Amino acid sequence: MQRLQRRRFVRSLPIVLCWAAAVACPQAADIWIDPSSTASHLVLQLGRKRGHPGDVVAGSLIVVDCAHMTGPIPDSVAVWSIWHPQTASLSRFVYGDLPDGFETRHSPQPLIPGCYVAEAGGVGHVKFLVNKDSSVTDAGRSW
Repeated sequence: MQRLQRRRFVRSLPIVLCWAAAVACPQAADIWIDPSSTASHLVLQLGRKRGHPGDVVAGSLIVVDCAHMTGPIPDSVAVWSIWHPQTASLSRFVYGDLPDGFETRHSPQPLIPGCYVAEAGGVGHVKFLVNKDSSVTDAGRSW
């Protein structure tokens, strides 16, 4: 009897390990700047793959200017930061708009020409430039 139980355990072990690996791995997701964005209407798209918007799980968003990208980002240097007490499934953030269930940690400041980084918790980060003509350029993930 004990031998039979051991055999069943050994047979089921690969299934259990595959399931555990799938659950433990972070989601494959990305964040990018919508091409129609301007300084007064910045849209941060989310999705499983860059350029393909779709709902992903995010728990926070923080936007800082690039000068503060030397290590962990303290909330005090944010030009905007929000968080969700748990997590939420969404496909975009619009700068200054508070999605359902999120709370403001730092109120949105006007985006003036310069370099910024947006980081969505559980998703990733994107660097972007606000240009003098108020257009916005997605600079990708490189620092």
